[in-house]
Amino acid sequence: MEDMGVSIDVSDAEKGLEEAAALAAHAREESLKESAEGMCAEMRAAVNHPASKGEKNSPEIHTRTGNLLQSIEWDYEENWDMAIARAGDVSGSAPYAKALEEGTPKMRARPFLAPALWNWARSAAGRIRERFAGGARD
Repeated sequence: MEDMGVSIDVSDAEKGLEEAAALAAHAREESLKESAEGMCAEMRAAVNHPASKGEKNSPEIHTRTGNLLQSIEWDYEENWDMAIARAGDVSGSAPYAKALEEGTPKMRARPFLAPALWNWARSAAGRIRERFAGGARD
């Protein structure tokens, strides 16, 4: 009886899959970094309003010293595989960031982190849609 089986050396395919996995991991890391940079840009835009007298109850966060603006930063945590955007007491120069975001018993909240997240997420979703719509041709 004749052997009708087929055998394939998968070592080349395995190397290709390992390379694809490494490329995907790198793309994920770059995407996380891009996300954190985008979030920080949105946060900076949210707090970069010139201070003016007589607007104490304004919902905008006014910049007087620039400390909050300068405290906004991001970092990629390789061990955790995550990117983190931060504002406030990271550098110790703007310990009031949490009070602005969440409010206090004597001051209403003037959030800048949550709105920045939503603004960035909406724009990121649009960019992703555009990218896939442009590349979905057969």
